[in-house]
Amino acid sequence: MKNLQGSPNKLTIHNTNTLHEDLLQGLLTAISVIGLLIASIGSYEAFQNSDQWLIPIYWVSYLTVLLFTFWKKPGYRIRGGSLIVLVYIIALTDIMADGLGGSGRVFLVGLIFITGILFERNESVFMLLVSTLTMIAFTIVFTVGITNIPGDSRSSQLAAWIVSTLSLLMIDVLIVVSLNYLIPRFVTALQQSQQLANELKISQTTLTRQVDERTKRISKRSDQLEAITFIGRDVMSIQNLDQMLNEAVDLISNQLGYYFAGIFLTDEVNQYAILRAASSQGGHRLLMSRYRVYIGETNFIGSVISRGILRFRHYEENEAQTSETPELAETRSEIVLPLRARDRLIGALDIQSHEIEEFDEANLKMLQILADQL
Repeated sequence: MKNLQGSPNKLTIHNTNTLHEDLLQGLLTAISVIGLLIASIGSYEAFQNSDQWLIPIYWVSYLTVLLFTFWKKPGYRIRGGSLIVLVYIIALTDIMADGLGGSGRVFLVGLIFITGILFERNESVFMLLVSTLTMIAFTIVFTVGITNIPGDSRSSQLAAWIVSTLSLLMIDVLIVVSLNYLIPRFVTALQQSQQLANELKISQTTLTRQVDERTKRISKRSDQLEAITFIGRDVMSIQNLDQMLNEAVDLISNQLGYYFAGIFLTDEVNQYAILRAASSQGGHRLLMSRYRVYIGETNFIGSVISRGILRFRHYEENEAQTSETPELAETRSEIVLPLRARDRLIGALDIQSHEIEEFDEANLKMLQILADQL
């Protein structure tokens, strides 16, 4: 059961990792579909604007995404990290080409969000710092005249870059704080949900096993009761005593599936109980040796006859019933039931089984019915 169920913590970590893997795969798949359009349209626009240097960047980025969409061998962190690097490169390229008028800042915001949901807090804080420093670097590049965009005066204004950088920083901080607040709670909820699911699964497994065991026991008891009825009806039709006893023990073994059945009858002076009929090879050897037991507390069968009360015993897995009857060394469970005739004890029915703890409250009553019939 332990192997089947597993550790709840390990199962939760496994499911959380699976969730991240599925999320990353979904992002890569979506980007690989939309990225084809972006790369195609971006390349056409770059060609029209004489920015041919952007074309290889678009297509290398797209092919890299396509590669990691279908090639999962590098592992989660490498694939996720590559996605983040590609988004960052696209953001740099767009800002370099279009300044404040392009969509580079949107890619930087998306960069923080993707990092936050794919990785932990430290990575998202690091990318927040990278995003802010990137905006500061471009502020210097555009405002001191290192590069400029013809017709875009706003990208050369320091105030515009400061406002844009602070706005981007504010949005990034909100994303980082929100994700670091929500994700741990989401993971906790996932753990609780998984724990409840595990407990429900265990309960269902236990209940199913109990129902199966109960059904098997009921079916077995029904078969035993039917067999007992058959034995009683068959034995009652026999007039010869020895034939009746032999038929009875054979039917008990064959119909009820017990390893050994023996009938002991008391002698004339009520001192010994003599084995008169027995099933199994070991039982036949006991018959040949004229096996008998003293009626009294010195032995198991004799104590049942002297008290008039049934007794049963179970042996441990590596223990055999060899002290009294080595011929029946395969016995693991034994029950002895008193035999009565007109309220007088006349002997005992001894039944032995291969199974450990074979006899319980239910079949004790049925076997007592059988003994009473005999």
